[in-house]
Amino acid sequence: MISVNKIGSDHVGANRNNQDYFYISDDHKVKVIMDGCGSGDFSEIGPRMFNLALREKEHINVENFEETVKEFFSKLKEAMEIIYKDVNNVLYNISTFTILAVFEEDDEYIVLTCGDGYIITQDKDGLVLFNETKEVIEDDGEEYPKYFIYNYVDKEKLKLYKEDVSFTEHIYSKDKYVNVGVATDGLRFWRKLNHSDGERFIELLKKGKKGPMSRYIGKCNEKYSEENGQAKKQVPIFQDDISIVF
Repeated sequence: MISVNKIGSDHVGANRNNQDYFYISDDHKVKVIMDGCGSGDFSEIGPRMFNLALREKEHINVENFEETVKEFFSKLKEAMEIIYKDVNNVLYNISTFTILAVFEEDDEYIVLTCGDGYIITQDKDGLVLFNETKEVIEDDGEEYPKYFIYNYVDKEKLKLYKEDVSFTEHIYSKDKYVNVGVATDGLRFWRKLNHSDGERFIELLKKGKKGPMSRYIGKCNEKYSEENGQAKKQVPIFQDDISIVF
């Protein structure tokens, strides 16, 4: 299994924190990634607190996960109401983040998603695919991603949704798939640029090489690459924060 979390080059340039976090259960049967929304001030705080909350739980499974998420946001709102007057604004600024979770069962992988990111699958033939979970509603030329925190702040945030925000379930049978993971949407830059060393990235995913993968991402974000013994300026590949558990 591979688990990697790296800050994006744009965040380094803007002197911003890494807004991604991930959680993996002790038995590796549960893998969760959290990605703070860039438009929310301090949006790395909510994912970090949620990550810590997951670590406090004795057992997390697909049946109790959504209730665990609801419990977290409910208690967070109660705590914020003691401290702040403008609770809605505080919650939005610290807790606007996507959640993607993988649960490995005996016969299948179940993925729960709320927001944008990627589900990564590897089938029995070794083919690795990246399935984007672009859960957004477009209105007036703007995109509105689905965030669970919308259930706990000003209902104006829910105006484009017919019901409260909930998780979308995806099922992958072990008859076909040997591994399923998730990644934050920082992966989109690598995919858009069709990076020339893309096969290396997929190879490292399959082998679960955490150290080499971390160095690969770092190399992709260097300002210069070497070509025929000469330094050549390059466009950073991973411009946004990237977390991968696979």
